[in-house]
Amino acid sequence: MLKAKRAMGVYGVLPMSVEDAGDLIHRANHSGSFYQGQNAGYVDVKQKVDVLLSRLKDPGLFEQRYRAELAMNAKRDGDDPVQYQKNADKALLKYAREHSKLRSLNESHRVMKKLCVALGHQNFAEAKAQLLKLKSHLGSTAEWKSYAHEGLIEDGS
Repeated sequence: MLKAKRAMGVYGVLPMSVEDAGDLIHRANHSGSFYQGQNAGYVDVKQKVDVLLSRLKDPGLFEQRYRAELAMNAKRDGDDPVQYQKNADKALLKYAREHSKLRSLNESHRVMKKLCVALGHQNFAEAKAQLLKLKSHLGSTAEWKSYAHEGLIEDGS
């Protein structure tokens, strides 16, 4: 994630979205909230999903903004914009590839993984679709916990 962010210039809609999407799996499964049977990171996950959906409201505009920011970052860094884009594309593909290797324990994991892979492939419409799937289970803490913990064993200790 950090390499992908650095390749894009660290700040901007896609670098921040890559970080937030990657955080989702961690937030939903953080040992302090997940295995102790708390809320499966409901508050943090809901916040990240809402922020990501706000950014990806219009996938086409998101892509335009990302491309403009990438060009500005290349100029700021004194780099060739074409090479900068190639480096960003390469880093994003690696981000997608690494997330595709993650083990999915249930549907919520699969959706979060697909979100990260879609962002890495710069398929912003697909990323939005995956976010909407997550959002559909964030109506309440209980609903989210049931979805996030589906098929998993909680020992309560």
